[in-house]
Amino acid sequence: FVDTMLSALVLALGVVGAQANPSLGTSRPQVENVGDACQLNPGSITQSTDCGIVAGTGLSCGYPVGNVRVVAGDNHFLRRFLLSADHNITSKYNVKNVQFGIEEIVLTPTTPQMPLAVNLYSIPTGASMTSENFVPVGNSTYKADASDSNSLASCDVVGTVDGSTSDLVVEFVAPDYKANTAQQGTFYPGANTAGQTEPGYIYAPECSINEPTDFSALGYTVDLAMVVNGAANGQHFTL
Repeated sequence: FVDTMLSALVLALGVVGAQANPSLGTSRPQVENVGDACQLNPGSITQSTDCGIVAGTGLSCGYPVGNVRVVAGDNHFLRRFLLSADHNITSKYNVKNVQFGIEEIVLTPTTPQMPLAVNLYSIPTGASMTSENFVPVGNSTYKADASDSNSLASCDVVGTVDGSTSDLVVEFVAPDYKANTAQQGTFYPGANTAGQTEPGYIYAPECSINEPTDFSALGYTVDLAMVVNGAANGQHFTL
């Protein structure tokens, strides 16, 4: 499950070779957690104890091409924020911006950017964490490139969830590259093992993960780094 990514090799590859079966994997063996405190503003919410990006922690679904892993099928990474129970938000919460971790992104010259969809959903409080319960409330696109590796990406996205009846689900999606023989993209979400107040989830049908699934249920410790910036209870939004 552990593969070494070599940027020079992925840049040299012109087409996708014979496709093996996709599987879950990390970019490299995990290194020690170094620690990087989350920067919170009034109205910000997070489940992350730490926002540092630790190499070898992010997990994604991909298939091998040479010595790299190419994204196989859409890879969805999610967090569910229990607005009332965990954040004492019992009125409307207005999301303005989402910051999410990127451990590593590798692209070919024909793929200078990777469009990452950023989606906001409401889900009834207490409802099971399944896609059929998601109600879209906002979406945006973050155009990531190699310079975003080992950082928190910041994407403006607007949506409102009523904390008195619903939770907030935030999702970012790395797109499928397996069907495009002219482009290749490798992506690992930014994460650590410092702890979290609620689980993070992955949804990757190509790896037979057909609904959002807690990373720990798959046998991995992946604490996705994420901060949501917004305003509630009469707060003024700042970032």
